[in-house]
Amino acid sequence: MAAEPLGLLVSVGVSDEWPEDLVTDVLGGIADAATSVGAMVWGGDLVRSDKLIVDVVVVGKAARPVRRAGAQAGDALWVTGRDHLARERFAHPIPRIAEALWLRDRGARAMLDVSDGLAADAGHLAAASAVRCVIDSDRVPVHPAAETPGRALVSGEEYELLVALPGDATAALGREFESRFGVPLTRVGSIESGSGVEVVREGKAIDVPAGFRHF
Repeated sequence: MAAEPLGLLVSVGVSDEWPEDLVTDVLGGIADAATSVGAMVWGGDLVRSDKLIVDVVVVGKAARPVRRAGAQAGDALWVTGRDHLARERFAHPIPRIAEALWLRDRGARAMLDVSDGLAADAGHLAAASAVRCVIDSDRVPVHPAAETPGRALVSGEEYELLVALPGDATAALGREFESRFGVPLTRVGSIESGSGVEVVREGKAIDVPAGFRHF
């Protein structure tokens, strides 16, 4: 995390059934996404294909990347984000590029985006950092579309940021973050010695919900 995007290479394959204006919309959307983070489409290819193909390669640079490894016992676990329209947020995710750079500059030790679900991605961070992540489910921001707090722990594809910050980071940091970026930064747990993920509710441990598994 905390890389700066430079440019995109895009290859698109579409069938004869696709109208030209729809292809133009897809390519325009890719260009808009690149522009929104200060990058540009360098080139690529457009071909006829029986199946839809959208292949995107993003090139960037990271002078001081923040990896999944690096969290330490005593750190706090924070998450960004509050969405208003679940479908819109899923269909048009907003890259947290500037937010990741800001968090890096304020001492983030480990970071990743939430794509497999909060609990599952906390497990990835815990494994890479050789620590234990403890999540307080009462603190987790819940989207109105989530039926229960438990759903908020397993829903994926938000592409918000899960970040380990030094334990002395205060609520003032969250207020500064929200003032700057318009989305909250919420402390949802802590980092302890050990391994794996523990989820607590009202101070008591509960079963850790399973998130998305690739394999």
